Amino acid sequence: MQLIFLRHGTRSFGIGDAPLNSEGLEEAEELSRHSALQEVTQIIASPKKRAQMTVTPLSTKIGLNIQTEPLLDQMHDRESEKDFVSRVKTFLDQLCDQGGLEDKYLLCSHSDWLSAAMKVLPTDDSDLSYHLFHCAEFLAFEESEGLWRRLKV
Repeated sequence: MQLIFLRHGTRSFGIGDAPLNSEGLEEAEELSRHSALQEVTQIIASPKKRAQMTVTPLSTKIGLNIQTEPLLDQMHDRESEKDFVSRVKTFLDQLCDQGGLEDKYLLCSHSDWLSAAMKVLPTDDSDLSYHLFHCAEFLAFEESEGLWRRLKV
């Protein structure tokens, strides 16, 4: 199984559920042409507009529906850090339990969610727990013997 963690593209400034700006739309188009993303078997995204808009061109190109998953949303105002990290871990554990060897999941989320995921995902690289994702950046991982190893893409 592979997991690809993607931060949404550059968004418009504003409060609330801001969509992508013109730069973010270009990033989404570029992502849809990236060779490492052509073989994904499932696209799962946060319900926020910017996440949905980031994966829409890829979804269209490879013919996969986007699964909207509230557990991929950024940290909520009413949520403690502990509860947020628990939500991220719960989602990843469930995904890993249900996923098969050939599954290749693209998860499009937010900087805080992805940072939490890097902290709870058992990897062979402790530096990843400090990785901050830039807009439209993705990292790919493959599970082997209980550890997730970063793939070169």
